[in-house]
Amino acid sequence: NYLDTTCPFLEETKDKILSYLSEDKKVVFVGKNNHPETKFITSISKKIKFYDVKNLKEITFKEDEYIIPQSTISKNDFDVLKEKIPNKDHLLTICRQCLYRWEQSLKVENSNSLCFLVCGDSSSSNSIEFYNLLVSKGYLTYFVQNEEEATKLKNELSKYETVHVVSATSFPKELVDSIVSILES
Repeated sequence: NYLDTTCPFLEETKDKILSYLSEDKKVVFVGKNNHPETKFITSISKKIKFYDVKNLKEITFKEDEYIIPQSTISKNDFDVLKEKIPNKDHLLTICRQCLYRWEQSLKVENSNSLCFLVCGDSSSSNSIEFYNLLVSKGYLTYFVQNEEEATKLKNELSKYETVHVVSATSFPKELVDSIVSILES
């Protein structure tokens, strides 16, 4: 027995890519070099062209290419990507959960009496992009990976009237709950 914990969004993406390839469509994946998702997607077929997202500004896409972005690239990179694609019908979206969490967080009115605490792993693109997005929008933002780091930040965070605790989609809810409990105690 085994438990398949593959992200359903990635399974959906893989199926879409296989469909495109079976129809002899040109597939381009845009992501971070050596990221686990990049390795997974590009291992599907040697026919998949890969572009590193850090070179996004220099990339030119063709009308007949189907563009697959890494599910956790930053919203800013995704927006740049959308502008560069000649055929908007040929673009898959990024992770809906990431988009939802980012959009909800950005609805918070910024003030000196609040801050954000991003819970995530420093090796997670999703976590880092979430943190960077909030910082780029001017929010005072902290980052923790575990209860020990939350405990060390507790006094600092107690200065704020409101601490919005947000997490990457890959971060365990139980750990978020534990961190919130530490901050509330």
